[in-house]
Amino acid sequence: MTSKGVGTELRQLLPGWIVSRKKSCGCESAAEKLDRYGVTWCEQNIDHIVQYLVDQSDKLIPVLQAVPKTGRRVAAERLVRKAIKNAKA
Repeated sequence: MTSKGVGTELRQLLPGWIVSRKKSCGCESAAEKLDRYGVTWCEQNIDHIVQYLVDQSDKLIPVLQAVPKTGRRVAAERLVRKAIKNAKA
């Protein structure tokens, strides 16, 4: 199976239950943009992508909102790096 891109891979790494059902996350649109921008762009803009994910923290389920921002940043960076690796495979 060939990856469509970093956005697709990132979406597959994030479980659906992580986002509150009460708030729209814009995940589909963001994933499509990352797929269009390509792996190279994503590699060069990891910090930007991570910041976007951290900024979306208000859309997480309440228990995950309690995680300190530094913890969310570390988790987001690991997810983005894994998504890039998966998209390259």
